[in-house]
Amino acid sequence: MIQGHVNFNKKGLSDVFANVLLILGAVALVSVLGVILFNYIHEVGLSPKLNCVEMQSSKVLAIENACYDSKLNELRILLKRNIEFLENIQFGISSDSGDSSWKCGTGCLCKVPGDGESKNYYFAVDGAKEISILVDGCLIDKRNVNNC
Repeated sequence: MIQGHVNFNKKGLSDVFANVLLILGAVALVSVLGVILFNYIHEVGLSPKLNCVEMQSSKVLAIENACYDSKLNELRILLKRNIEFLENIQFGISSDSGDSSWKCGTGCLCKVPGDGESKNYYFAVDGAKEISILVDGCLIDKRNVNNC
């Protein structure tokens, strides 16, 4: 048997070593960027506290009564709030004169009911037919309007 030294090509070995370091560096960079983006996306200001399906299933708001008084030409809506994390609501009203939208909450004179509270809202509309309640663009409740 012949004993001897096995010669390694040091130049070829350095290429393999450089490629392994480059791949490990890329994986580490992608991991760090992933963690940063994940944390940024899930910050309070960028993600809703509840998504639409959760809001619909938990009934964050419910229309308890909606009626139209033709003598006063007034729509009366009784809402009940069932959960916290609610700053703004939007009323969508279908009437004889067309559709209209009203916002209530932050920056408005109209206030959102407190957690567990009910509140009456009054709108001057002609011949209201249907009322919709939306939170952050999510339809929460919809009801036909009865006569008072």
